[in-house]
Amino acid sequence: MSNIKGLSICSNQRRPYFLYLFHAFSGRIEQDEALTGAPGLSPLVNTDDSAERTELADVTAPLSLDDVIEQLFKQQAVIHHLQTKMMAKDQEIEKKVQQLQSEIEAKDQTVKALEQDCRQEIKSLQQGLIFRCESGKLSIPQNGLAGGVSFFNLTATFSMPFRTTPVVTVGFQELDSSRDRNLRVYARVRSVYATNMTVGIGKWDDTLVYNAGVYWMACA
Repeated sequence: MSNIKGLSICSNQRRPYFLYLFHAFSGRIEQDEALTGAPGLSPLVNTDDSAERTELADVTAPLSLDDVIEQLFKQQAVIHHLQTKMMAKDQEIEKKVQQLQSEIEAKDQTVKALEQDCRQEIKSLQQGLIFRCESGKLSIPQNGLAGGVSFFNLTATFSMPFRTTPVVTVGFQELDSSRDRNLRVYARVRSVYATNMTVGIGKWDDTLVYNAGVYWMACA
């Protein structure tokens, strides 16, 4: 079946159909001649009004019905060929677009992974950073370890709470003991919290301590 300007014509019926059109057109011309009383003008004849004469037009011979049908089918084949090329081009463009979209999605995933790695690295570095330090001094009472007392627990309260439990370091700042006795003393951190800490200063054996003090530093 062939589609010609919206008309569906089967191949085995196309010749009778065009013959029908030809005869219908001829009949219409004869009908017009009968109504007007004047012969119809042939498309092959030109009328020169100024010279009042009629002569044959210099035109090519008319195409046969088979030639017209053949040309129509050739045009239809050309149109079909162009449509096929356009469809192939559209498919190629769509394929390229999909490829570009896949590449963009892959790059987006790579960027997101890099961002996540950077966040983790920053978080790890921040965990090892020291944001604030505070220091002070703790001392035992005068002659506090000269008698039977063997240790003192001294507490220091921070000026403001740390964000986490701080790391505390202590060291002797002052130590006054009897030169006639052994020197056996210690200073150690007993407990640490975000708000305060406790340091113990003590002795053992026959040591006599008249004065003792430590410096401390807490950082977090």
